[in-house]
Amino acid sequence: MNKGIGVNDAILQNMARFYLKTLFYGIPEVEVVYAKKNELDDAVLGEFGLDKNESYCEEDDELLNYPGYQSRYKSLWDGLGGCYLNTEFSWMDPENHPEVKIRINPRCRENTHGLVATLLHELLHYFFWYTGREYHDESREFLDECKKMGLPTNYDREWKDGGWVNTYDQSKVEPYVRMYADYVADKFIESLKTA
Repeated sequence: MNKGIGVNDAILQNMARFYLKTLFYGIPEVEVVYAKKNELDDAVLGEFGLDKNESYCEEDDELLNYPGYQSRYKSLWDGLGGCYLNTEFSWMDPENHPEVKIRINPRCRENTHGLVATLLHELLHYFFWYTGREYHDESREFLDECKKMGLPTNYDREWKDGGWVNTYDQSKVEPYVRMYADYVADKFIESLKTA
């Protein structure tokens, strides 16, 4: 089993930023944090959450009317042909700016491949939500995309010896782990050249 690399909050956020840019078409950044104690059930590895943004002011959308100003939300939304969300609450629409946060179980730090698999699974939830697609774990489209990308789903487990056992093969995320490692190495080499 692959030992963890001691990924702190800042590195976790950098990893999310990198994967959003390279795998998810550069959609806006999302806050990614390690969950606080008792914030997630111990069996839950990650969570994509949407909360109503009480501090959001609709008048801020007036900025969209100024010449030359383009909101990252609006430009992506228009580029997708104005997809509509299939959600329960109108404030979950990206244009209403909900507070979006991904929480990762701190025990994921113990295993690099498990951390990357969990992070990418949660980023995929965010990508689906942002692009107006059904983003819940039960969605056939979401599950198919997880499978296509080699990511775990909530259904990768079986009942064995009186308990649920995870059956996901973490080696499937090796290309993503290497992708980030190569990026970090390149940045380090680049910094040495400019020092």
